[in-house]
Amino acid sequence: MHEASANASAAQPATKHLPLSQLNAASGRSGGTWDVAVYCPFADKYEYKWQNKPRQGVNFVCTLVCADDPSQYCQAHFKKTTANASKHAQTMETFKNGQRFVMSRVGFVSDAKAAYVSAPLKDVVDLSKTTMDRLLQMPDSAVQPVPKPTVAGSSDLGTNQFFDVTARVHEVGEIRAHENNRSSFLVNIVDGSLDKDVAKIKVMPLRIYCDTVATHSPCSAAQTPWISVATGGCDQLKKFLEEQVQNNTAVSFYCISGAQDDQGKYAFRTTKSTFLATATGPKAEKLNTDSVLHSLRAEDTVSFELQAARAARDWSQEQGKETSCKLLASFARTATGIAELDSGETIWQLNWVVPTEPSQAQNLKGNDGTRLWFPLAIRDISGPIVLYITEQAALKLTGVVDAAEFDQLHADNRLRFPVLASVKVWRKPSKASAEQPASTQCSTDQSAHDNAFDCYIVDAAPQNKEEAPSVPSTRLLPMLGNSVDNVLPARLDMVRKSEHYAMAVQYITQEVPAELIKIASKTAAGVSMSRPCARGLALVLSTKRSEPFDAGGGGHKLVTKDVVDYLSAGSNATQKKYTLTSFCTLQTVTDFKLDPPPRGKNQAALITFTGVLNTDADSAEQPVTSLLVDNVQQLQPEEAEALMPVLNKMIYFAALAGQVSRKRDNEPWTADESPAKALTCRVLGRSPTGPALPDYMPEP
Repeated sequence: MHEASANASAAQPATKHLPLSQLNAASGRSGGTWDVAVYCPFADKYEYKWQNKPRQGVNFVCTLVCADDPSQYCQAHFKKTTANASKHAQTMETFKNGQRFVMSRVGFVSDAKAAYVSAPLKDVVDLSKTTMDRLLQMPDSAVQPVPKPTVAGSSDLGTNQFFDVTARVHEVGEIRAHENNRSSFLVNIVDGSLDKDVAKIKVMPLRIYCDTVATHSPCSAAQTPWISVATGGCDQLKKFLEEQVQNNTAVSFYCISGAQDDQGKYAFRTTKSTFLATATGPKAEKLNTDSVLHSLRAEDTVSFELQAARAARDWSQEQGKETSCKLLASFARTATGIAELDSGETIWQLNWVVPTEPSQAQNLKGNDGTRLWFPLAIRDISGPIVLYITEQAALKLTGVVDAAEFDQLHADNRLRFPVLASVKVWRKPSKASAEQPASTQCSTDQSAHDNAFDCYIVDAAPQNKEEAPSVPSTRLLPMLGNSVDNVLPARLDMVRKSEHYAMAVQYITQEVPAELIKIASKTAAGVSMSRPCARGLALVLSTKRSEPFDAGGGGHKLVTKDVVDYLSAGSNATQKKYTLTSFCTLQTVTDFKLDPPPRGKNQAALITFTGVLNTDADSAEQPVTSLLVDNVQQLQPEEAEALMPVLNKMIYFAALAGQVSRKRDNEPWTADESPAKALTCRVLGRSPTGPALPDYMPEP
């Protein structure tokens, strides 16, 4: 591995260096050298947690500009790790704006994505793997990158791409306030390049996004020759651009985003890494003296046609067809060959799902670095699925005010997802596969038509625990298949240890509805039936305080003894007692405790559990007395009473699923039997309207 160095270069000024345009992996390891100047160095800091302790990561970022030709430049990164901390600190101290280096033995950032690199050279230099020798005999010079792209040339943009451009600011619009200290304003920029169809000067409408009030101390013009949208407030940025209009000076816009949709309409906006500077170079000099651009008339211009700004879609008013996690997973991104499913967008609703909270190390933001957009794992009685969730849905699900609070709670390890949720999912044809024909195979056939659809969560809320599945929900059961990576509702006395799975639930087979009798694999009622599962769901009652123990690393273990199953409550003398063990942090300990309230005798709670702890339960025939709990939702007495009959129906539904479901992995769906035949749900958390399910019957 090469070392980044800050030594005085032994190279003589007359040494022949390669142009930066000839930098690639081959030339970088074959002895080539490059004379480069540093521009716009900064520390990109980010927060994360490691071993329950807040940490701060730092990625040093700068632009390397060819000293002989500033139109040739690339990005360079140095990510700090424990192993390279001293070299990282040395690099940050040494690499100042305008300093010259001879670069050799070049290494590159292996996972850099070209779409998010605005420099003309798309390979990103990894300074931790590159030799950088300081040219002490050469005076520092502010070698500013000179972008070559033109305004009109952006007509060739496809999907989202970051780029740089030098242009005159023609107009500066008014500031428009958004939420969370964010604002924006529109600027129209021109560089004299002509639209290829009408031969008029092309105008690019660029929206500048920034903090309404600067949350960082912005650098003055004397400190840096650039201004960043990450540190400058809206007023400062707007003032800077208005001054360029008044002075007839061109501006270089670095790291802006452009995209064209399939209707030929465009979107141009700043990114979190955008910075602006008074332009330099031949193009800037020409723009500064161009009398046509100084007095540009509207009839001499043509603007990019922008994508229409769409109001946020109110997903709460849209009805989705009922489905389940495993069933949706089988066709979420895959063409099915059934026109009713594949001809356009469809909306789906999943009730009674268990979400898994994102890990501390998980990135919660999309590519723009501003909005929440992350994968969320959910599961139900059928199995799991992982879907991305929008910011609007994530905030609604967790009851958090805004993305900033969501980030803070996540960083503090205090973010809590509900034990049970209901989600609404949008499935729509993917732009990338719009030209591909629909598959004629079953949706579970993982073929070339994978990723033919985009599928993500657009609405979510804690599950309404007074709404059980209805009789129409049972039409899903023949398509569910079997999965052990699921969550099953149960009474605690139904839980069994399993030799091969996390645990199992011992159900008694129920009466099968007449319409399902022909496809049921187990039709006789009153027969013992074991279903393996990854998680269990139960309603419990605690009469004793939870005992805390130090779990190390700032964590706590809570042990609650003599817990009883709420559904089995009756004769207290014969009530079976259980021990529940859970783990939490200092910040979430009160959420996991099952202490009875000061004036109450007991505390009800809805729990999910992931395994059996007692070692004496070596087989399915031996009783379970101790469970490992992963989530707790404390309930008021009236909430527990209302949930009890609903949970009984959920247990019936889970038992019936074990009797009716069968493997469908190799069987194609038909127009008469497919997920499209499910009924719609009128509101989030409620199954389709229809007769209520019967209660679970534990005895024949």
